[in-house]
Amino acid sequence: MKEKDKKTISIVCLIAGFIITLFVVQLIYTLTLRQWLDHKTAKAFLNIGWIYFCMYVYYRLSKRYTSWWNSLKRKNNE
Repeated sequence: MKEKDKKTISIVCLIAGFIITLFVVQLIYTLTLRQWLDHKTAKAFLNIGWIYFCMYVYYRLSKRYTSWWNSLKRKNNE
């Protein structure tokens, strides 16, 4: 496979994983956390915090288990 094809596939998989993660996170929020709160403002703030927390976990896991971060660091150092 060409290097450009691998990069394209990697980008598509990363974006698809991001979208799937957002979907699952929002589903968990809707089914569990949202029902515990009665106030609309608290629901909004909890939703924002929940999404940011889960995206941070997604970022850390993708950085840990993928190798494309290393190639970015090498290109920036050159």
